[in-house]
Amino acid sequence: TIECSIRPSNTARIMNLVSKWGFPTNRAAWVLNLNTLDPNDPQAGTVPGLIAFLVSRTGGYTDADFNQVVSNYRAKTNEWSHIAAVFDGATMKLYVNGLLDATAPASGTVYHPSGATVYLGHADDTSSFRFAGLMDEVRITGAALTPDQFLYQPIPRPLLQITQATPNGLGGMQVGLALTNLWA
Repeated sequence: TIECSIRPSNTARIMNLVSKWGFPTNRAAWVLNLNTLDPNDPQAGTVPGLIAFLVSRTGGYTDADFNQVVSNYRAKTNEWSHIAAVFDGATMKLYVNGLLDATAPASGTVYHPSGATVYLGHADDTSSFRFAGLMDEVRITGAALTPDQFLYQPIPRPLLQITQATPNGLGGMQVGLALTNLWA
């Protein structure tokens, strides 16, 4: 399981979030990226905000070498999202903000190149796939976690909302309040 919270500042190009690569052999183990190619039409170019999780079975770079799942969700610029990518040996899953977003069947085991390095925000020291934005709470585990085990905690919604504020003539304000989200 790989998870992180991201706030991209742009979604115009492919950007690696968290990846593991082996050098000097330049072999891929896995990568979680943003603004990936459309799996239904790779020639169309990148899709802004689309998230992909790829796990290599062989260390190669062809589609046949990877298990892959691509999100339905699209990350937005300057907005926080929690992403969790899970591989259990049979299924790949992407969760966004604690909710299951996409699944794909998978086979094989994860390729583990010797001397592999985990990179945050890029694939290697010369990569043009550098992440632009903010990233927080990165966690990589050797287990297929479930949503109740993720670091993601929903932001509580307010119970009171100011609906109107007007001067009361006494130097103060008269405030209208509404109870909201009681059962959300």
